[in-house]
Amino acid sequence: LIERVRAAGHRLALLSNMPRPYADHLEAAHDCFGWFEERVWSGRVGLAKPERAIFDHLRITLALDGLDHAVFIDDHAGNIDAAHAFGWPGLHFANAAQCERELTARGFL
Repeated sequence: LIERVRAAGHRLALLSNMPRPYADHLEAAHDCFGWFEERVWSGRVGLAKPERAIFDHLRITLALDGLDHAVFIDDHAGNIDAAHAFGWPGLHFANAAQCERELTARGFL
C-alpha cells in the first residue's frame, strides 16, 4: 500500500513514537524506510504523539504551507483526534484494505 501511494506521486513522511535504538535498527534493516522523505522518530527529536509539538515539527520540516493535500494515518485513535485538533486531516488505520479504500475515496490512489 505504501508503495502504491508513493508510486502515485505522493510525498511520504513517517511520524513515530519509537525509541532511538529501534528506529536505528529498522532503518538499517529495511530499505523501505528510505521511501520516506522525512522520518520523525520520537526518540530522536525528544517529542511524542499526541503532543502538538511533534506535529508542528513535521509540518515545519516538510515546509507544508497547508494541509489540504495531506493525510495523517495512525492506528491509535487518540493520535487521530490530536491530529484533527491541530488541523491535520486524519485517517484511523484498522487494516490495509480499509486504509486503501479510504485513501482511494480521498483521491490519494
